[in-house]
Amino acid sequence: PSAVWLSPIDLNLDTRTISACSCQTVIFGITTTFGLYPDSTIVWINGIEYLYDPSWMFFSADHDSLIIDPAGIGCWSHGETVVVQLHDLVDSTGGHLVSPVTDSFLVDLEGPDFTGITPTGVVSSDSIVAYVYPVDDFCLDILPDSMVAYIGGSGIASSYGSTDLDITALSDSDSVTVCAFAHDDCADYCGSNYSDTCWSFTVALGTVTAIYIYPDDADGDGTIVTACECTEIRWLISSSYDIVPESTLVEVDGIIYDWPSGLLEFRDDTLIWNPADSICFTDSALVGFELVEVIDITGGYLAETVGDTFLVDLSSPVLYGSWPYPYSYELDPDFGFALIDSVYDVNHSDFIVIIGSDSFDMASGYTSWSDDTLLADYSSFPESFNWGDMITVSIAAYDIVDHCEPHSINTSWEVVIADTVAPEAALIEPFDGAVSACIDQQVVWHLADTMIGIDTARVWISLDGTPISLSSAELYYSSVDSILTYSPLTWVEGSHTACLDSAYDIFGNPLSGVPICVNFYIDLSPPEIVFIEPPCSTVVHDTLAEIIFTITDYPAGVWWDSLLFVLETDTFYVDDLDIGGDTATFDPAAHGVIWHDGDTISYCVSDADSADYCTGENDTTLCCEFYVEISELWAELLEPPLDIITSCSLQSVSWLFHGSVTDDNIVITVDDTGIYTAESTEVWFLDDSLAFTPDHSWLNGDTLTICLVDATDSFGVHLADTVCAHFIIDLDPPLFGDFVPPIGGIVSEISPLISVRVWDLIAGVDPDSTWMTINGTLCEPVSHGDTLVFDPADSLWEWTGGDTITVCVGAADLAQICGANADSICWFFVIAPGEPLITPIFPPDDSLWSACFDQGAIFTVIDSDGIDISSIIVTVDGDTTTDWVFADDTLIYTPSTGFSDGDSVTVCVWAEDVLGNPPADWSCITYFIDLEPPVFWGINPPSGSTISTSLNMNVCLADSGSGIDESSIVLTVNTISYDTSDIEITWDGEFLRILLMAGSFAPGETVTICLDSILDSPDLCGPNILDTCWRYYVESPPDIWTDDSLISLSPPEILEGDSLFFKGVGYIDDPLGEHDFDWAITIGTRSDGDTLIYRAPAFVADSVYEHLYLIPGLAEIEPGDYLVCFRLDVGDWVAESDETNNIGCAPLSVLGAGCEVHPNPFSPNGDLVNDVALFNYPGQSQNDAVIKIYD
Repeated sequence: PSAVWLSPIDLNLDTRTISACSCQTVIFGITTTFGLYPDSTIVWINGIEYLYDPSWMFFSADHDSLIIDPAGIGCWSHGETVVVQLHDLVDSTGGHLVSPVTDSFLVDLEGPDFTGITPTGVVSSDSIVAYVYPVDDFCLDILPDSMVAYIGGSGIASSYGSTDLDITALSDSDSVTVCAFAHDDCADYCGSNYSDTCWSFTVALGTVTAIYIYPDDADGDGTIVTACECTEIRWLISSSYDIVPESTLVEVDGIIYDWPSGLLEFRDDTLIWNPADSICFTDSALVGFELVEVIDITGGYLAETVGDTFLVDLSSPVLYGSWPYPYSYELDPDFGFALIDSVYDVNHSDFIVIIGSDSFDMASGYTSWSDDTLLADYSSFPESFNWGDMITVSIAAYDIVDHCEPHSINTSWEVVIADTVAPEAALIEPFDGAVSACIDQQVVWHLADTMIGIDTARVWISLDGTPISLSSAELYYSSVDSILTYSPLTWVEGSHTACLDSAYDIFGNPLSGVPICVNFYIDLSPPEIVFIEPPCSTVVHDTLAEIIFTITDYPAGVWWDSLLFVLETDTFYVDDLDIGGDTATFDPAAHGVIWHDGDTISYCVSDADSADYCTGENDTTLCCEFYVEISELWAELLEPPLDIITSCSLQSVSWLFHGSVTDDNIVITVDDTGIYTAESTEVWFLDDSLAFTPDHSWLNGDTLTICLVDATDSFGVHLADTVCAHFIIDLDPPLFGDFVPPIGGIVSEISPLISVRVWDLIAGVDPDSTWMTINGTLCEPVSHGDTLVFDPADSLWEWTGGDTITVCVGAADLAQICGANADSICWFFVIAPGEPLITPIFPPDDSLWSACFDQGAIFTVIDSDGIDISSIIVTVDGDTTTDWVFADDTLIYTPSTGFSDGDSVTVCVWAEDVLGNPPADWSCITYFIDLEPPVFWGINPPSGSTISTSLNMNVCLADSGSGIDESSIVLTVNTISYDTSDIEITWDGEFLRILLMAGSFAPGETVTICLDSILDSPDLCGPNILDTCWRYYVESPPDIWTDDSLISLSPPEILEGDSLFFKGVGYIDDPLGEHDFDWAITIGTRSDGDTLIYRAPAFVADSVYEHLYLIPGLAEIEPGDYLVCFRLDVGDWVAESDETNNIGCAPLSVLGAGCEVHPNPFSPNGDLVNDVALFNYPGQSQNDAVIKIYD
C-alpha cells in the first residue's frame, strides 16, 4: 500500500499549515490493491510511536483513508508544532507501506496580543488619539476589529478596522477607558482567534484664558471688516503663571502657526500675530483666526480656543444699474442707482448725487435707499427738461469698513429725454390678394414717425419668410415722403407674401401692429387655348360646322375684352362670339357664312389675361385650319364596341350620322336575314342618332351581326359604307370541376394540395374575380391554366387526422356591358384518422441484464400514412434524448454516454403519424447494466500468508448484477486446475473452498492460486471476467534485513563537533515465530570494525523495526566523508535464510568548523524574509559562545 497526507493542508497558500482547532484531526489517503490489516498501523506523533487504537485511530468504510482523532490522546496545545508520520501499514498480502508519510502543522489557539498602547496615565488635552498594535506569534494577518472609548460606562467614541481612535470633547478630570478588539486570520482550519484588551487614562486640562482684541467690530454692526491688506491679530492672555511662548499655536485662515514661524510675539500679556507680506490677504477673503494652544510654566493649558472671523475688503463699490438709461421717456423722471459692494456693503449716509446742475446728499431730503438702490425724486424740483435734452448724472459713494480707509466710487453717464410715440405704417401697393403681370412689380408701404424720425438700421421686411434690411439694394426708404419700397430685380411666378416685420424710431419706439403683410400672385404666363373643335388639320362634313375653342388662365383669368377671332380676312370680337364659361363658339350661320365642299377654312385666335396690375401684358395667339368635304354621307358605330361579348339579353345597337339625314331610306339588317326600316318598332331615329333594340331576348351563345346598310341625306347622298356591329351573347356564369381532393374524399396528408378547374365557354374567366376560402378563411390560390391550385404547406397550414376541410371557390366571366356572370361552389374532404404502432424489439424481453456500457434499444414505429419524424420523442429514465436514428420504420437508440454499473435503464418512445395522429400510449422497455466482474472477499488465509504443506482455503464469491456462471469456476493451484466437479473444490453459491492434504507443497515453496476467468451471467453482451491470484509461502527460515534506501541522516552534512539525527528501518521476515537479535550504529565504512556509535541489547523483534537516534556531537571525528551504517543481528544470534542483507548505510560529510553567520545582515521584522540568522562555530554542540548583534 501507499499513502498521502490529505489533511490538514495549507489552504491559505501562505507556505504554512496552521490550525485553530484544539483537536485538529489528521487524515492520510490510502491506496491499496488488496485489503488492509488495521492492526498493523503504526503512527509516530511528535517522536512518540503509537500502535493502532480504534478508539481514536480508524479507517474509512472502504479503507481509502486513515483518520486520527487526537481527542484520544489529549488533543493539541497552543503553539505546538505537531509532526505526524504514518510509519507503516500492512495489506492482506503482507505488503508493507511503500514509504512512511510525514507532515506537520502549527496549532494556534490564542488570539493576538496587544503592544504600543497609548495614551496611559494623565493627558492634558481635550482631544487625543489612542493607539494599539495587535501582534501574534504565528500569524502575520492580524485584523483589528474595533476600538471603543468609555467614560463612566457610556461610549464616547468608536472606530472599526483600525488601530487608532480619535477621542474628542474631553473635560478636565475625565477618566477614560479604551478597549481594543482584534482577531488573527491565518488559520487554515477552525477560523480566527479573537482577543481584546482595555486600559485607562485621566484628563487634566490647564487654566490659561484669552480674549481677542484686534481686529474688532468697530462700528458694532456684527461683522468685522478690514480694508487693510495685511492685518495683525491680537489676543489678551490671562494666566496665574508665566506663559511658555514656545507652546503657542495659532490658526489663521486654516494654517497653523507655531512660535518658530517667526510671526508670533508677546508684548507683555498681548499675543500678536503679525503676517509677513507673503501672507497678506486677498479681496473678499473670509479669514478665520483662532488661538489654539498656549501653556503656562506649570503645564496649565488653554481652557478653550479663542477666535473669530473677519472680512477683507480691498475693492470699491460698483454701480451695477441705473435708470433711466440711456433714455428717459418722461420730462420729469425719477432717477435710481443700484450700488453694491462685492464684499460687505455701501455706506448709505455718505454719498453725493449730481443730476444736471443739481446736487443731492442724504441731508437734502430728496433721496432715499431701498436695499442696495438709491432713489432721487427729481420731479419736486422746479427745473424741467425738454424732449431731446442730454443730462449728465454723477454719483460718489463709499463702502463700510472697521479698519483702514474705505474705498470710493465716482462715476457719471449721460441720459437723453426721449419721446414715446411709435412710428406708423400702412400698405400702399399691391392690395391683398392681387394678381400682377408686371415683371417690375413693387411692394410699397407708407412708414413715418411724427417726432424724431425712423431708425433706418432697424427696418426689416421679409419676402416669403426671407428677412431683408435696408442694406439691400432692392429695399429703399425715402424719409422725404416716408415711403418704403421693395423692388426686386426679378420675380418668380407664383404666390408671394411680403411683410413689414419691424421698424423703430430713433428713440427705439417700435412700430405696432407688425407684421404688416400682403399676399399677392405674380402671373407672367399668357392664357392657354386648351381645346379647339374641329381639331386643326381635320376634315368636316358639315357646311355649317361651328368653331369652338376653350381658353384658360390662372390665376389672373382670361381678359375676354381683348379677344380677337380672325377668319380669313375678317376680324370678329368678343361680342361676335357666344361665350360660355371659358369656352367661345363661332357660329358661321349667325354671320351668313356657309362652308363649301373642298374649302380650307383658316382662322386665328388671340387673347390676353386679366391681371390686377399690368393687365394685358401676357397674351397668346393660335392659328388653325380645317377642310370641308360634303360629297358623301357616313355614320359611325356608337355601341356596342366592335366584337364585344355582352351579358345583356336585349343588347341594342346605335349609330351616329355625320350629315343631314332623313328617315326615308334607312335600312338595318340582322345576320343578313332580317331587314328593318325606320318604320319598324325595333328602330328608333332622331336627328343624327339611330338605334336598334330587339323585341325579344337573345339566346346564350348567339353570335350576331347587325348592320346599317343604307340611308340618305337631305341632298340625296347615300350612305358611303355599311356600318356593322358584331357581338356574342353570354348569359351563363363560369363552370367548376375536377375537384382535388375529390368531394367527400379521405386523404392521408396533413397539408394536401387543393385544386379546382374553373372555366367559361364563351367570355372566359376573369382571373381577377376568382377567390377561394378554406374553412371560412380566405387564401391565395395560384392559377395554372384554367385550374386554381392552393398548397397549404406554402402558408404553413396543416391539419390533423379526423379533421373535415370545407373549400369554397367563386369566379366571374369577362362578359361586359350588363355586368359579369358570377357563381361559386363548395365541397369538403377529410384528413384520414388512425394511430401509429410502436413496438420494442430489442432487447427481446423486459428486465434483462446487459454487460454493454452503451446498451441501446430498438423499436419498430409503423403507420400506413407515414411517421412525422419531428414528432418523435425518446426518453431515457424520464429525460429526453437525441441519441437515436429512425429509418424504414425502425428507431434505434444508441447512448452517446455510457451507463454505469448497476444502472436501471428505461427507454420510452412516442411518435405521431404525418397526419398528427398520436399513439395509444408510450412504448417502453427496461433493462439493467452489469459492467463489473464477480468479486471476492473474506479470503482465509489471507494472501501472502505463510502456510504449512497443506491448504484449507475459503473465499467468498458474488456478483451484484447478473450473478455468477457456476460452470466458469476454475481454480488453478501451481498449474493444476480444479473445477466444481473435483472433490478438492466445493461451491455452495456463496463460499468457494479448496482442501489440499498435507504434503501437497514443499517447505519454502511459493504457492500461487488463481481464479481463471470467473464469469457473470448477463443476457446481452459478453460476460464480465474475474481473474485474480493469491500467493502463499510455505514456511521457511526467517530473514532479518535492511538496505541503504531505509537509512536517512538529518542533516547529511555537519560541522565538526555537531550532532545529527539518525533514522534506520529494518524488517524481520519470520512468519512462524519471533527471534531475539541485537543491532548497532557505526560510522566509518561498510566494513566491520568501524567506530561504534551505539549498540542495543537483545530484544524480541516485531515484524518491522524503526529506530530514531540523536547522534551527539562527533568532536572526535575528523573532517571527511563517512558512512553511517545500521547493522542488524550484529551478534549473529539468528540463523537466517540470507545473512548478507543485514546492513544499510547513508553518507555523512563532516566539515571543518569555522566561525560564520548567514544571512548577514538580517532583518527580524516579521516579513519572513531574512528574519533569522544562523551561527556556526567550532565545537558548537559542546561550547558556549558570545555573539554580537549590531544595528
